[in-house]
Amino acid sequence: MALDAVRKAWTELVDRTRERSVGKAAQLSAAEPVAIDGATIVIGFDTEFARAFWQDKLRPQLEQDLSEILTVAVRVRCVRQPGTESAPPDDPMLRAALETLGRPERIMEIE
Repeated sequence: MALDAVRKAWTELVDRTRERSVGKAAQLSAAEPVAIDGATIVIGFDTEFARAFWQDKLRPQLEQDLSEILTVAVRVRCVRQPGTESAPPDDPMLRAALETLGRPERIMEIE
């Protein structure tokens, strides 16, 4: 399996996800397949929140959808792409809000 084929399938995956949830599709459109390690596709996310959310909660769905699109069973590992998340702002109130809301275990998704 080539990384180019996975990247082409990624567009279809984002479209499929958009039919279920615009928010999840937005997170996936900001992510990208970065490597293939055997039968495992490594997906790079721009924020730790998105990485943890997909790795810990939605990885089985991601694996199922990608396996269907690629017509081969695949595993997924979600990683954080270094250097893509901006530094915390200087405003202490905004920084505190981001620290509180930026923890995936404290966020509940409502659909």
